Amino acid sequence: MRLLCLVVALSSFASVAKPPMMIEIKSVPASPHAAVVMAQKEKPGPFRRQLVTFVESKLREKSTPFTDADAIDAMVTATLAKVFEDMAAPTDVWGWSGDEKEPRGDVLIRKTVKLMPGVTTTTYGKSFTVSPKGKRVDRAFLNTPCTVEVSVAKSEQDFFSEVESHGHWVALVHPVATFDKVARVALQFLSPGKGDAGAARHERPLWIAYFTLDGPAPQLALFEPYLATEQKQQESNVLPADGKEKLVDSQKQLVLAMHLMDLRLINPQRKTLTATELKYVQLEGLTESPVDARHVAWLEPWRNDENDLTRAVAVLRIAQFGGTVTVPEVVFILEHVRAVQVQAEAFALLGKLLDASTQPVSETDKAQLSKHGADDIKASGDIARVRLGGRVTFYRQGKTGWSLLVPAS
Repeated sequence: MRLLCLVVALSSFASVAKPPMMIEIKSVPASPHAAVVMAQKEKPGPFRRQLVTFVESKLREKSTPFTDADAIDAMVTATLAKVFEDMAAPTDVWGWSGDEKEPRGDVLIRKTVKLMPGVTTTTYGKSFTVSPKGKRVDRAFLNTPCTVEVSVAKSEQDFFSEVESHGHWVALVHPVATFDKVARVALQFLSPGKGDAGAARHERPLWIAYFTLDGPAPQLALFEPYLATEQKQQESNVLPADGKEKLVDSQKQLVLAMHLMDLRLINPQRKTLTATELKYVQLEGLTESPVDARHVAWLEPWRNDENDLTRAVAVLRIAQFGGTVTVPEVVFILEHVRAVQVQAEAFALLGKLLDASTQPVSETDKAQLSKHGADDIKASGDIARVRLGGRVTFYRQGKTGWSLLVPAS
């Protein structure tokens, strides 16, 4: 009995002397700025990604445009410097062969890169010199200083001409967003494509850098390295590098945002989209679209986007997934987007909206619309469709009567 008591006493003493291991539970701060500061101190991993995803989601939700021109130039310069540094790093990530599956780093030897005008100052011009040390670098350039000259294209059409006609790389800097003393710079490259005439290849990743704005000048706070040797595994440098990792909803929204941002890299002057560009219009990007009927609300902020094609695709996909769109929204697509494939989809959607319309057509309007013959007339507001046999024509009502909306479908 005395022995048993001694064992119990010793066991109790051991439990007091060595308390159980404590598991630290980390939580994401409520403010993007605090999350950025915390992320700077965190090692790469799931929690750091969670912090970055939180910052990104808040910037998409509540940001305002950043307008300090000199500060924007400085932030773009800092971002490009980190991009080229990452591409030149001694890793096996960056390929130089032009393989469609791998991320390419041969922009480092292209000497010139033109930026889309509109975000940086028109006189922006910087030189970046790095020595590629990657394991897949062309041996002729390994450990050799390479200088890339970055400047702004004269116009949007000049930007597309650089890559489609002259075989040069170009880069698009998206409008800089800011919220809670944090600014985000996002940029992506277009390289000369293969196969489709006039096409350019959308390079991954889409690069994202975060800056803090609580000092006299923006300070680069977060820039995640790129880790995937296959484009589809990591569309952005802030997303997981493992393509098999299940994304949370906020990350899926970021993928959707990138697919919509891809549309700004399609030449609006071309009337015919390539097979690859049609995938972007379907919001497939480099991976399957993360949006479906359950998440159609994610498209809502984009239906009034400043880019005509982005706006058009948002409206068309909202309709595709069962959301409500209006006749004026579809008419906007027909009047502002030249791509015949997009127009064909918009015409079909407009026909469905007019079929669902209960608006009666006055006898006067019927007489004007059917002067060349008509089997069926449907109208909604100032838009009407006239069907004669297999031919369908759309009209708009103006001060002088009905006139052709756009060329017949």
